[in-house]
Amino acid sequence: LEVPATLAGFTIRRYEPVVESKILATFNRVFRASRTLEHWRWEFPGNPEGMQVMVAIHDATGEVAGHYAGVPRRIKCRDATGIAADSVDSMVDPRFRAGLRRPGLFVILGLRWFRDFGSGGNLFAHGLPNESAVRVGGVFLTYQTVHSQLALEKPLAAARALGGPAPPAVSEVTRFDGRFDALWQRVAPEIAIGTIRDSRYLNWPLAHHTAVSD
Repeated sequence: LEVPATLAGFTIRRYEPVVESKILATFNRVFRASRTLEHWRWEFPGNPEGMQVMVAIHDATGEVAGHYAGVPRRIKCRDATGIAADSVDSMVDPRFRAGLRRPGLFVILGLRWFRDFGSGGNLFAHGLPNESAVRVGGVFLTYQTVHSQLALEKPLAAARALGGPAPPAVSEVTRFDGRFDALWQRVAPEIAIGTIRDSRYLNWPLAHHTAVSD
């Protein structure tokens, strides 16, 4: 499927800081959420591996009509290392949605995102799309199901996960340091495909938690 530069009535482009509040407004409207601008800035502009965000601007109103994004993470994939994107928060305002019979705004955004960030960049992209996105993505965006995730739960009253008569010692971490880099190096040979969980990666979510706590 040929990737058009835009769709009539819309401008499709990479993220620019001037539209982040409009992205957030559309997100909260579409998902009926109350996400803050602080959270959005941590998850996307604050990501140490960069930003992979494509937006569609409605020309007549200047509103963000759609958003297709990936959260890039450094990964180990067998003998290679590189970037894989966790596809999240993809959306189109209901006022601008089109049916499955023709590529609509969601599809055009997705195609532009894969063209700009996927070709020669990411090793792969992955995510947990809803049923509607699975149907559209399967037809137009070459989505493939590689695994059906099970939801597991365990009663809190069950036996201790680590065994033994007493709980393990627990201490608060304020910053991940070189010890966690060394830990990753020890366990990495046992992991075929996985996120590189060194101090660079672990300090990213910790920074968000600290900011919210303060």
